[in-house]
Amino acid sequence: MCIYIHPEELTATVSGYESRHVRNVAGSESCAVTPTLGACASTAGWAIRLRHQPSSGFLTCETLQGPEGGLAAQLVAEVEGRPLRFTNDLDIDEDGNVYFTESSTYFQRRLSRYWLKGEKAGTSETFVILPGHPDNVRTNAKGEFWVAIHCRRTLFLHVFNLCPRLRKFIFKFPIKAQYIYTRYIGGKHHGMIVKYSEDGSLLRVLEDREGKVVRAVSEVEEHDGKLWIGSVLMPFIAVY
Repeated sequence: MCIYIHPEELTATVSGYESRHVRNVAGSESCAVTPTLGACASTAGWAIRLRHQPSSGFLTCETLQGPEGGLAAQLVAEVEGRPLRFTNDLDIDEDGNVYFTESSTYFQRRLSRYWLKGEKAGTSETFVILPGHPDNVRTNAKGEFWVAIHCRRTLFLHVFNLCPRLRKFIFKFPIKAQYIYTRYIGGKHHGMIVKYSEDGSLLRVLEDREGKVVRAVSEVEEHDGKLWIGSVLMPFIAVY
């Protein structure tokens, strides 16, 4: 089995493409892997999420669509008449139905659970309040949840999100986006992954406080006893 990668996203396929660079988080050893093929496809925007569907190939969530079209075909651009702004994740069930999310500014630092069956069917509840802002959540074979944390909560981030008028006012000034982002994440890069049980109990925390090896984690997948870690800020897949 190979791991097909995008800078932010990981997905496993039976026959796919090997990674350009895999780094061992537990030590200093790294190994460069010769790719079997080059780029799989061109897209018209920034492909954030990637999922493999045997019947139709790879599906992606994209934002920042550019004027130049690629090989990717757009499937959904709006829901109930409202344009999609920032589709962030997707998954495919056994029947081929595609489920996707759009990032929200109203529900932050939390995992919500939506009941599909049973007495609570059709209702949702807050599952976990997180120590930072999540980018993705994935289950392992035991039904536990690995959550990729992009950054810890900061005072700047809290105020910035609660005051949209202040946010718009700041964006009127010629301030570099990199400066705002640095304040947004607390002044330095940080790597954090947390694991929760099925009932929401905290089981484990993996953290790189200096961001020297792993930073701004976007996804973590557990496979064969290892964690495969991706990020838009890392030119490699980290393995723990």
